[in-house]
Amino acid sequence: MFPWTFISSIEMIGRKLFFAPSYVFVLLAFCTQMRIMASTSSTNYNGDHCLEKERLALLKFKDELIDDYGRLSTWGSMKDCCEWNGVRCDNRTNHVVVLDLPAPKVDNFFLSTPLRGKISSSLLRLSELKYLDLSNNDFNTIQIPEYIGSLEKLQHLNLSHSNFVGPLPYRLGNLSMLRVLDLSGNEDIDATELDWLPGLRSLQHLDLSGLNLFQVATWMESISTLKELEKLFLRSCGIQETLGNLSLPSINGYRPLSVLDLSSNSLGNISVSWFLNFSRSLSYFDISSNNIEGNIPCALSGLKALSYLDLSFNSFGGTIPDYLGDMMSLVYLDLSVNKLEGKIPDSLGNMMFLVHLDLSGNKLEGGIPSSLGKMVSLSRLNLAGNNLQGGIPPSSGNLSSLTSFDLSENKWEGQVADLIMFLWNSNMLEYLDLSSNSFYGSIPPLSRYSFLRIVSLERNGLNGSFIEKKLILPHLLILDVSGNRLIGSLPDLSSCSSLEVLNLADNMFNGTLTESIGYLSNLDMLDIHINQFEGTISEAHFFNISQLGVLDLSYNLNLSVNISPQWNPLFQLGTLKLQYCKLGPSFPRWIEKQRRVAVLDMSNSEIYDNIPGWFWDNSHSLQYLNLSFNHVHGILPNLSSYYNLSNVDFSSNEFDGSLPLFPSSHMEVVDLSKNKFSGEAAKFCNATYGWTVLDLSENQLTGELSVDCFKNLMTLEYLNLANNNFSGEIPNPDDWFCSLASLHLRNNNFRGELPRSLTECNRLQIIDLGENHFTGKIPTWIGESLTELGVLSLRSNELSGSLPATLCHLANIQILDLSTNKISGIIPRCLSNFTTMSSKPNISEENGLRFRLFPKAAASFDDSAYLTWKGREAIYTKTLALVKVIDLSSNMLVGKIPSEITSLEGIIGLNLSRNNLVGSIPNYIGQLEFLNFLDLSENNLSGGIPITMSNMSYLGLLDLSFNNLSGKIPWDGHLQTFGASTYTGNPGLCGPPLIKPCPGDETPKNNEAQSTGEIYDLEKEDGIISLGFFVSLALGFIIAFWGVIGTLMLNSSCWTKVFDMWKSVIFRQG
Repeated sequence: MFPWTFISSIEMIGRKLFFAPSYVFVLLAFCTQMRIMASTSSTNYNGDHCLEKERLALLKFKDELIDDYGRLSTWGSMKDCCEWNGVRCDNRTNHVVVLDLPAPKVDNFFLSTPLRGKISSSLLRLSELKYLDLSNNDFNTIQIPEYIGSLEKLQHLNLSHSNFVGPLPYRLGNLSMLRVLDLSGNEDIDATELDWLPGLRSLQHLDLSGLNLFQVATWMESISTLKELEKLFLRSCGIQETLGNLSLPSINGYRPLSVLDLSSNSLGNISVSWFLNFSRSLSYFDISSNNIEGNIPCALSGLKALSYLDLSFNSFGGTIPDYLGDMMSLVYLDLSVNKLEGKIPDSLGNMMFLVHLDLSGNKLEGGIPSSLGKMVSLSRLNLAGNNLQGGIPPSSGNLSSLTSFDLSENKWEGQVADLIMFLWNSNMLEYLDLSSNSFYGSIPPLSRYSFLRIVSLERNGLNGSFIEKKLILPHLLILDVSGNRLIGSLPDLSSCSSLEVLNLADNMFNGTLTESIGYLSNLDMLDIHINQFEGTISEAHFFNISQLGVLDLSYNLNLSVNISPQWNPLFQLGTLKLQYCKLGPSFPRWIEKQRRVAVLDMSNSEIYDNIPGWFWDNSHSLQYLNLSFNHVHGILPNLSSYYNLSNVDFSSNEFDGSLPLFPSSHMEVVDLSKNKFSGEAAKFCNATYGWTVLDLSENQLTGELSVDCFKNLMTLEYLNLANNNFSGEIPNPDDWFCSLASLHLRNNNFRGELPRSLTECNRLQIIDLGENHFTGKIPTWIGESLTELGVLSLRSNELSGSLPATLCHLANIQILDLSTNKISGIIPRCLSNFTTMSSKPNISEENGLRFRLFPKAAASFDDSAYLTWKGREAIYTKTLALVKVIDLSSNMLVGKIPSEITSLEGIIGLNLSRNNLVGSIPNYIGQLEFLNFLDLSENNLSGGIPITMSNMSYLGLLDLSFNNLSGKIPWDGHLQTFGASTYTGNPGLCGPPLIKPCPGDETPKNNEAQSTGEIYDLEKEDGIISLGFFVSLALGFIIAFWGVIGTLMLNSSCWTKVFDMWKSVIFRQG
């Protein structure tokens, strides 16, 4: 007889020691299997001789299977079938009683070894078969055979995860002796009814997980008849009906239910208390992922035998109940991903046998109660994703069994060393994650935790250095301290021999990079980008590394890479990023040995050379290539055979010749801007269908673009042909398909009227057709069809006619530049409909993403727009979402400035100069409090200057010159910062800063007035360089320093100095 006491011991160990759900489930299933196998015979299996009839039946069974991996190789090679793999016989009768042929479970599908084919009816000749396990095989084209229901002696049937299809055979209900039935993981089984279940009156273990029971209205009644049932698994069965008064097998059954798993269903409206009415003997209870609402019910406190409780991924609210601390049998408790609030109760520390505690993904506040430090059995503690913000117990904890501690994604502030004290006795610690908090200070000694495998300290405020000079962590796999402000040099890492990932990115480490990295033979990723390392990287840093796949040294401005071209590395990189490193002047020859690189970025790396031929010979694996902002010259080859290539950036170099050809498919981003490419784009254009981003701006390209070329280009999301010599008209075909979100054609020689075919481009957010030769009127369809427009620039063309009222439909417009045309008529009063301009500046994530594209094969791509002010050009990219400007200057507009324009409270630039406007300046123009530049010069405006203008404290440029304004200048507030040139050409104006006094004013002395005038004239000369507050926006402090930095942006020299000063900050944002 099988030793039942041993089975009971195993079950007890499972409930007390194992904490992972999979371990518990496997152990419980194992115990059930052992019970059944022990009960099938009073003697051992493995008889001396199997029956010939059954031997032939097994061979027939084998013949109809497909054994790709030789798992049945012993079948037939030995005469005694009882010795065959997976076969067991009764020692007394020699009948086959066990057929145990599951495929081994593996994580990697490609390592699986399933049996395939058909299940032969010859199994019916195994008249004494009690145990049949065909799980984890692949019977993808067959149904579960009906005749299995005729194996009336079966006690154990496991057909799980074997890809059976079709309906469940009704004759399964004939298996009255069956104790275990596992059909889980067969998602293609059609389980429309379970009326056969009541026939399984001996059933103790039922697993239908993964079968869709949504249409089985009577599933509960069927299961309720199983009086012997102890374990019920119905994971992911699509159960979402209201259960009402139906009940599972109750305490009136012969055996009380001990295991209940209803996880991953849709029981959102069901009270947890309902589940507890049928059994007080539950030891395993899982209703995770059901979106159940309400508080955690007090009824759980009555489950004194409960060892496993999983309520995760629901919508439980309220606080964690104190009574959980009295459930002394609990080994596993998971309350993660709910809506629990309040503090972690002290009572949880009473659960001395608890091994697994997961409270992550809630809204818990406060600190860690000191009582948790007494949980000597606790192995895993997960508090991630809450609002915990401090309160480390003052004394060290006694978490001597702790192997995993996760406090990531909280609001914790304080010294990281204080938390380490709490973990001082956790010498078994393997996993430590404190990422995304506000810890500061140095990295404390970690070598005392000799079993550490993963350390994640990224995205904190750590501002010290590594305290240890040498890390001794032989099992460490991942060390991530990125996104902090750590300084100093790195410790000796030579004793971290297992290290696979070393991420030091986005810190302020300095000095030279330790050569001890070369001892990390298993290193797969080394990322040190955005630091202040200096010196030279040589082959000595990689001498013993054989597994390196990712190397990122970028944004270390004083770091040189000087590796011998004769060096033969032991590794082949997949990703190599060297932006802003010193690689040049020659193209780095050592890269020739790297033949598997998929991502290569050598932008801004001081290369003054052409691309050698060997580079292209070795680059057929390339997917992403960025050589931008160098001085690379020469002619690019035909790249149409580089089929893996999807993202190319050759911008800001000195390439010349004709445009290269790229693969006609797979391409996402092609940026060839700011080079010297010449000739026509006809052949190149034919390959652009299906691409996402194409930038050919600032080259020397010429010629007309054909209708077919334009059709291809319109399928892009981003097209930039600006600053070339393209000519011709934009075609107007009938079969136009347009995906464009951004169209830049500025500064070319395009002509003709704006085609109505652009109405198909209803996703357009930016149109820049400025500085061409377009004629005709501004079409009414722009406002009717292109309602997503945020930027519309038609400046410096030959457009005429009046402003169509439909422009006012552009609620999302924030840059409207129609300057330098021949537009006449009045300014529409409905400009107040510009909703985006009416809202005040808002640096929200949503706004920042408005002009950002997300190509599938590339990083995000920020769009840009040009503004011209007083002949000077400024380009806006990352701050574009904050720029709100109207420029109608240099036209033939007449009439008054509509007072409705003062409702555009978010506008920062307004230019109506050089028109024929009359009337007065609107009295409430002072409401435009964020206005940074205002030009109303060279009109026929009359009346006084509104006193409200003195409150416009962000105004950096003001020009009211050459009008017919009169009266005293409001010499108050911010208006005192403008000189006399602001008001010149208005004979009727008087008072400071003009020399002309107003009636009753004291005449200033000549030398004082002259000095004042000179000062203000100098200020006026610099005053036209405005919009600089967007520099401060890009650096993260809008509004507060707006007025201070308010006059930089349009001056290129000032902008260069600001960029150099804050380069490292901008790198962090990039």
